[in-house]
Amino acid sequence: MNKKYEGGLSDYFQILEKFRFGQPDEAIASIKTWLAANTATKKYAGDWSFRDTITFLNTLPKSKERDSMIDFCTVLQGELPPPTALSNIVGRGL
Repeated sequence: MNKKYEGGLSDYFQILEKFRFGQPDEAIASIKTWLAANTATKKYAGDWSFRDTITFLNTLPKSKERDSMIDFCTVLQGELPPPTALSNIVGRGL
């Protein structure tokens, strides 16, 4: 899986698990660490699409953590530079 999806997919699943199972602070810390280490704008999970995840996240009540997960998925999709996402998260006070 890591080879096919360039490593981003396993990171995504680990972070999503933390987010979904009541550890949003740990999820955000992991996202920030990941974003600081990966600065190029590119698709980090090959042809995997995060559209369904983003659509689902948009059904949740608005929160800093939810918006940070959306930013992370958008980075993995190759549509947002990691430094911009990191700046957004820090700007939210996380």
